[in-house]
Amino acid sequence: MEFEPTTLQQSAGLICYYSAQKFHYLNITCSDDGERYLCILSCLGDERFNMTYPIESAKYLPLPRGQAVWLRAEVDFAALRFSWSVDGERWTTHEGLLDYSVISDEAGRGYSKSFTGAFVGMACHDISGQRQPADFEFFEYVERDSKR
Repeated sequence: MEFEPTTLQQSAGLICYYSAQKFHYLNITCSDDGERYLCILSCLGDERFNMTYPIESAKYLPLPRGQAVWLRAEVDFAALRFSWSVDGERWTTHEGLLDYSVISDEAGRGYSKSFTGAFVGMACHDISGQRQPADFEFFEYVERDSKR
């Protein structure tokens, strides 16, 4: 992914999503002084949209400007782990496990507890109105063998 945010009101990345109250989002944004960084946001089903921003163990991971970033999400039943790479070969894995079980109908919190299904995808947000684009070269979904 190539993304050069100019304000903290812009972000883009990889999202595991059930609803506006249930998601985990590995994203690139920038600080007030323009430093580009990676962080993880999570909302675990709170009806008031209270979310962890960013998750403390993934707080402001600096990224060089002008360089593509590869993003990865690995799900192992109820556990989600995000990883990223600046060269597509050497990966850094977030040390904490995220609760993927909330990205489901069974979590059943809030008004959004009816079926929509879980989604994994690419996201880009710009609430500054500047229409900052993100360029995603590819997206690959690989299903794991559930017989282990």
